[in-house]
Amino acid sequence: MKITKIVVLCLIPIFLISFGLASCKAAATTTTAAETTAATTTTAATTTTAAETTAAEQPVTITVWDWQAGAPAYDAALKEINDLYHQKHPNVTIDRKAYNSAQYGDLIKTAIQSNTLPDLFGLYQGSSMQSVADTGILFEWDDAINADPEWKANLGKNYGIGGTLDRKTGKIIATSYDIFYILSFGYRNVLEKMGSSQEEVLNLKTYKDLANLCQKFKKAGNSTWYLAGGLQQIHWLQENFYTWVYSVSKDPNTIYDAEFGKTSWTGEPFIAAADAIRDTSFIMREDVLSLNAQTDGYNQWLNQEAWGSWYNGPWAVGALLDYPEDLKNIFAFTKPPIVEGGLKDYMAADAGQVLSMTKDNPKKDQILEYAKFLATPEVSAIFLKNLIHPFGKFPDNWQDVIPGDAKDFFIEMVQLYQKGNIGPWIIYTGDINKALIDNLTAIFQGKQTSMEGMQKMDEVTKAYWESHK
Repeated sequence: MKITKIVVLCLIPIFLISFGLASCKAAATTTTAAETTAATTTTAATTTTAAETTAAEQPVTITVWDWQAGAPAYDAALKEINDLYHQKHPNVTIDRKAYNSAQYGDLIKTAIQSNTLPDLFGLYQGSSMQSVADTGILFEWDDAINADPEWKANLGKNYGIGGTLDRKTGKIIATSYDIFYILSFGYRNVLEKMGSSQEEVLNLKTYKDLANLCQKFKKAGNSTWYLAGGLQQIHWLQENFYTWVYSVSKDPNTIYDAEFGKTSWTGEPFIAAADAIRDTSFIMREDVLSLNAQTDGYNQWLNQEAWGSWYNGPWAVGALLDYPEDLKNIFAFTKPPIVEGGLKDYMAADAGQVLSMTKDNPKKDQILEYAKFLATPEVSAIFLKNLIHPFGKFPDNWQDVIPGDAKDFFIEMVQLYQKGNIGPWIIYTGDINKALIDNLTAIFQGKQTSMEGMQKMDEVTKAYWESHK
């Protein structure tokens, strides 16, 4: 895509300073000089004002690429947001291009190689984003945000959240529309049919207790004994494993110390997290590794073939809008601690649809102004109205903004996020990611123990980093 360059005319006013050359000058001469200076100053001020007006009225188009094609909520929200921004800044047009996630990866690669990136563009969090960051082309947002207290305050706990960072430098290299986080869902009516309740689920002490509860349902002959899901998208195991390590160590850097070869994968947090992977096989259906999350898993959940959903979040609320009775029965919950004394109310979370820019973009100031706008309560209200959890500050009346039958359920999820312990889930190293998924899958299937899998991870990680010195 062609990037429109904006030429900003800067007229620098010339300040003329009159110096008195002799104290014996006549009063009339002094007056004339003062009048001349005043006239010159007025002319300079007029010229400056004209220059500022001319610069302010220069037409600017900010082109944005994201991977939200086919998402009506984003289309509706962003049309309203971008139209509002244009009303506030008539010379600025936001040209949003939404693409399908399946095609987006190749699109971005081509744009990077051909130097045709738009002004703001999404990058898949993790190894894809890090590989672009390693080229040094991305703008670092830290100084701009820190120089603006209002903007930083509007970001709150989302400042520097996962998915926005260069993992190697710790610098912020992206902003975002929204927040992505992973919860589990349950149906009160389905649990009650099995002799259980929402309260029983919420009061479980450990994740193993959750597995035991599902097995109790199964032994009683209940077809709805399990939590719905699909592990063809095997990254679900990796994501939860990362968060589980955090929930035990209570340090978000622990998992990255292992990924980057600074500590062993055989420590207590890693073994406990691997044990939870094995426990998961008793919570989901036996054929879950062959099921697609977005088709099979969602059908199980929406059709109430299961008592709930293992991996879900605010993005799924739209699927329930046509089922008001289901919305009355559904509840959200965080997975129980995987060990006694582990963190409660933990969840994997990061920036959702991230947006980066190149550091040499000539429209940097205009882009920063737009990015700041995206974090305001005014914009957050529009996202919330469309059941999207915004990246920026909530308006004071945010609960009143959420529409219809989904209101109570959406508020419940937002409140879980607000009080939650936010854990990491993004992996940055492709080869280590592949090895981890292979080993977690074998643990899930019972083909190896947690210790055996983590010992193999030590071997892979050591070999990888030795070859990348």
